[in-house]
Amino acid sequence: MSEFVKDWEEDQLIRQVIAPVAADLSNDTAVLHPQAGHDLLISSDALVEDVHFLRRAPAAWVGQKAVRVNASDIAADGGSPRWITLSLSLPPDLPVRWVREFMTGVAAACSELGITLVGGDTTRAPQHIAISITVLGDIPHGTAITRSGAEPGHLIAVTGPLGDSFLGLGVMLQQTETPADTHKRLLQRHFMPPDRGPFARAAAVKRLVSAMMDLSDGPATDLPRLCRASGVGARIDLEHLPRSNDGIKYLDPLMLPGCGEDFELLLTCPPVHREALVALATEKHTPLHFIGRCTQEPGVAWRLQGRTVTPAVGWHHFSKSSPKTNTDR
Repeated sequence: MSEFVKDWEEDQLIRQVIAPVAADLSNDTAVLHPQAGHDLLISSDALVEDVHFLRRAPAAWVGQKAVRVNASDIAADGGSPRWITLSLSLPPDLPVRWVREFMTGVAAACSELGITLVGGDTTRAPQHIAISITVLGDIPHGTAITRSGAEPGHLIAVTGPLGDSFLGLGVMLQQTETPADTHKRLLQRHFMPPDRGPFARAAAVKRLVSAMMDLSDGPATDLPRLCRASGVGARIDLEHLPRSNDGIKYLDPLMLPGCGEDFELLLTCPPVHREALVALATEKHTPLHFIGRCTQEPGVAWRLQGRTVTPAVGWHHFSKSSPKTNTDR
């Protein structure tokens, strides 16, 4: 039996490599049953070779990341991810071994997060691997947290630390030199973002947060999105952005807002809920850091030690001026 995708029939690849990780794939349409009294949440995300990952990266880690970054969107609404569909575009010269290892990572992430693979598609790609996942989740009716609920005076917080995924990307691209133990830790952080779902779901049910999203493109890009949706501005103290010991060693505070793919939570809360939110974060073993406050004035003011500064820009997919936060930069 050949080891390359080009020598396998599509049905054979699905039956032998993908189906063992999924629910019943005998039909083209999945029939799902959300819980009574719950709203359905849907989100989609894509990972493309040489943009989000390199082929030399462990395929199982790529599978983990593909599931986890999609589940993060559902968690950021306060919901529970339940099902995913997975579409793979595979170049003919790709070893089937890569697909097997990728599906091992998908299976591990689904098992940990309580997700079931219920369908998808496979197709030929001319050169690069492309992965597309749609995640469906649910949430008790009327409790979803959006980006649009922040008000002037509300506190701004993040889970953290931030920047370690950016450092892991630097390790993968051989742009950051680190000791061996640090090397592996940062790579794993880049491919396996933490699950903040338990904290987010509890915060949503208790109505402790007014707006929430995940940090996929970096605070410098994502915070303005939240502010625009809510019709507020923000003032941020850069010294309050959380860094790990690795981040303190390798990242300047001005770089931190431009670091993407942490998939931590960015949230706002009324000051009256601060103590309850801190207590909940402690209960859920989730690091929580207050970094600023929403303002009436539009725009984001970044401050460092009392001075207004201009930090690194965040990631924009179609901008040549974006920093080297993705593999195609």
